[in-house]
Amino acid sequence: MVLLRIKPNQMLRLLNLTGNFTSTWPGSRKAGRFEMVLREVGWILGMLNAILILLALFYADYYYINGKDIVTLMKPLCETATLIDVILALILCRFERTSLQKLMEEVKEFIKNCNTEEEAIMQKYIDYSSISTTMAASNVAAAIAFSFTPFFTENDVPGDAMFPFDLKSLFVKIPIYFLDIILLFQTALCVCVDFMIAMLMWYSATKLEILGLKLENAADKYKIKDFIQTLLFKTNVTMGATAIGATFSLLHHEPINVELQFICMMIASYQRLYVTALPADNLKETSMKLATSAYNSKWFEDPSKMAIDVHIIILRSQKPVLISMGGLLPNLTLEYYANTLEEEEFKTMIKISAERAILFLKASVSLTACWPPSPKATRSHIILFELSWYLLFANALFLLFPLIYAIYENRTNSIIMTKSICLFCAVAQITFKMILCRRERSRFQSLLFDLEKSCKTKSSQEKAVFERYIDKCKYIHLLYTSLCYLTAIIVICSPLYTYQRFPTNAKYPFSVDHSPIREIIFLHQTLVGLQVSSGMCIDCELAALLWYVGAKFEVLSKDIREFRKVTELNACLKRHQEILRYAAETKDVILHLVLTTTLTTTFGTIFAGLNIVDQQSMAVKIQYVFIVCVASTELLISAWPADNLINTSSNISWDVYNSNWLKTNPCTRRNLVQCIMRSQKFESIHVGKLKMPFCLQYYASYLTSSFSYFTTLRAVLGKE
Repeated sequence: MVLLRIKPNQMLRLLNLTGNFTSTWPGSRKAGRFEMVLREVGWILGMLNAILILLALFYADYYYINGKDIVTLMKPLCETATLIDVILALILCRFERTSLQKLMEEVKEFIKNCNTEEEAIMQKYIDYSSISTTMAASNVAAAIAFSFTPFFTENDVPGDAMFPFDLKSLFVKIPIYFLDIILLFQTALCVCVDFMIAMLMWYSATKLEILGLKLENAADKYKIKDFIQTLLFKTNVTMGATAIGATFSLLHHEPINVELQFICMMIASYQRLYVTALPADNLKETSMKLATSAYNSKWFEDPSKMAIDVHIIILRSQKPVLISMGGLLPNLTLEYYANTLEEEEFKTMIKISAERAILFLKASVSLTACWPPSPKATRSHIILFELSWYLLFANALFLLFPLIYAIYENRTNSIIMTKSICLFCAVAQITFKMILCRRERSRFQSLLFDLEKSCKTKSSQEKAVFERYIDKCKYIHLLYTSLCYLTAIIVICSPLYTYQRFPTNAKYPFSVDHSPIREIIFLHQTLVGLQVSSGMCIDCELAALLWYVGAKFEVLSKDIREFRKVTELNACLKRHQEILRYAAETKDVILHLVLTTTLTTTFGTIFAGLNIVDQQSMAVKIQYVFIVCVASTELLISAWPADNLINTSSNISWDVYNSNWLKTNPCTRRNLVQCIMRSQKFESIHVGKLKMPFCLQYYASYLTSSFSYFTTLRAVLGKE
């Protein structure tokens, strides 16, 4: 029995009202100029107010960090996480306004024109979430509790924000108080974003249940899924942080009024996850029921034609419609919610062409000689390349052996030994990578030549896909490359702010105290440090190959969906086989390089962690913090495109199903069935004998293990 029944049109009006207050509702595409200007002004004012309070909370966080009171610190940190959720919701809804307008107008049109049966189904799904109305009540209760904080505590304003000026004057206190109140209710009502996401998923589930076997549902599923992925990831991370911070505050013996604030906040955090997990779980179940519905039809009355159609539908329905959250978190379902108790990106300001991106990659790995020359290169160019490889490889070896000697000499001094091991892992990584790249040079040459040739294509469709992939990863690649070379520079400059004579602790079997030996050793270690940075950028080269394979799958998917003739379809199937061969070749070439990266970064992180948690100077700790950050990012550089390859290769089956196969002959349908069955086995990279493929989920497990290691290590050293 439903205590409070909200009809679909009433739900839309309610979302419209709360969304207008929080500046997250997209409005209508037919809105007048005055309304658009008003929305923009409201969004800007709301964002400025949120940023002002956020800066005050950051100041409070900094103040309590210096105070070393972890329980007191958790209160402003909890409020900071909640406010970041609001700011991210404002930003994401602003950048996704066009997509959201289109989706919500589609929902409005459906509700306006639906018949009695369709409205009943939609009403059923909305009734499922009626329990989530308590979530809105919890949010408002938390806002009210925080609003009255100045009346029964010593705080001048709601919350724990600290301002760098005196609030005793009423002319200052009252405006700040009202700005806080507005932001509190904006935060409380920002739940409308989650209800919009739920509304879109209820709409998808309704169409799947009503229309059954009609193919036009597929497009709706993709649009909605792509849009909400980033918003769901944002909600899970920020609300998880809020719940953790609130729990710390509740466990500490605080006054009842303070505990009341954080009880409401914690309940609201868990309910925000539930309000999206419930419709996502229902969408998964509804999509899987299509197989049963297809089997229950009268397919046996026309076995020559309809049986093949039913076969394809049943095959496709084996893969449920799941809402992913970028790969770093599990798929959104009620199971995930119980265990807890990706896409459009920001608009790019700088366009980088494919040719410039490749030129940047070549420059970043130039000190390793791991980008093979073109098959059309002259003999003199090839000889020069071979000579540079031998010189650079020998240069790395000349530091590798002194580091091994340093590890042996300092075996009784655990701190210096771990430093040497950490640096040894970095130099060993570049050495192994240079060997592997030389061994696979002919295959690398073929793969990279095909990549460069495709980037010069005149096809507007392929060029658009390549540019979108470049826009997706250009910032992380640029940041990672900069971080690699910045880390090398920090290590190279360490003699300036430490007692070391050289950047590393390498030991030599001869005296290094006199000129010019001292200067030669310093220059040699400097060059090897830059080589190590260049070697770590080899992962960007591997990532470029994986992104390229994913782009080829995506271009093929579009062609399959839009084929008109059987000859076009046969050409697509032939291209699919060629792309699969290219993907297999790419995986075979980069497998050992990925394994090398995984092993060396793991050992480097372990031994760098010993220096971070030990009683070292801040200058030394900063070096190893940079090393750990680079090592963690190095795995992400390869894991992200590997995860994308899994998705794009498996999505071929969905695109075949969405194509115009109903008008084809039985022979062609059998070919399509084979293509669907082949696409069920996605293209993945398995590191060693690990069961889990190399992807973002693997990367997330790596980060989890690293944080667990640091926590355990700190606890053990703290006891000692």
